[in-house]
Amino acid sequence: MQRTRTHGEHLIDQLLVLASLQRMNEITGVWQEIMKVMKAAWEAAWPMFCDKIKGFSLHFYTWRHGPLSKDLYRVLDSLVAAGLAERRHVSSRSLFRGQWPALAYAITEKGSHVLEQCEPLLSIDTNVGILHEVLRAAEEVGPMDPLEARDKSHQMRIPHRDDPSRTVLLAELPNGTDLIEVLQPTEAQVAFALDDDWFEALDMMLSPEYEPGLMGKHSHTTYEDLFGT
Repeated sequence: MQRTRTHGEHLIDQLLVLASLQRMNEITGVWQEIMKVMKAAWEAAWPMFCDKIKGFSLHFYTWRHGPLSKDLYRVLDSLVAAGLAERRHVSSRSLFRGQWPALAYAITEKGSHVLEQCEPLLSIDTNVGILHEVLRAAEEVGPMDPLEARDKSHQMRIPHRDDPSRTVLLAELPNGTDLIEVLQPTEAQVAFALDDDWFEALDMMLSPEYEPGLMGKHSHTTYEDLFGT
């Protein structure tokens, strides 16, 4: 049974998904279909999970359209609720070989502001490599249409659970097969660095109550430096 993600893990997931959305928006336009957002998260999460790097804390399993994470839906819902991302239906032409009102997401001005304020956090040595993986995946999946992104994930070969010496095509696995489980901090060789001060800062900035105009730019990582307390 999957364990419940901690609030700190959820905050980190929110920040990394924001970074992914922004990069895809920069490359291909504002609105990104949910399948592309999902596959960009998967493309980043899988190699990190294999290397025991704790960046995303998203549980993924196989489903009809490739790797799926209900945790990612929760992250996106919270970003929309906080005004950091927007959600709408767009006409997706390739998903079902015709026009289809697909769910899509875009980062808001408030979301971009939060990313800017978090640059010192994302520049910490441990976090740089994790962010690099997230942006790499966004750049890879961004130009694809949803069907192309789905097919790419279907064609991945991953180690067989019962015999890691051989691989299996992801599309051949039964629906509901666990792919990524949330790493415990003790299981990770590398983990996203988030100290208590940045935890409090993120908790505030990623909340619906946060007003960007109340906080100016900063160049330090402590809560005292950020808010003068």
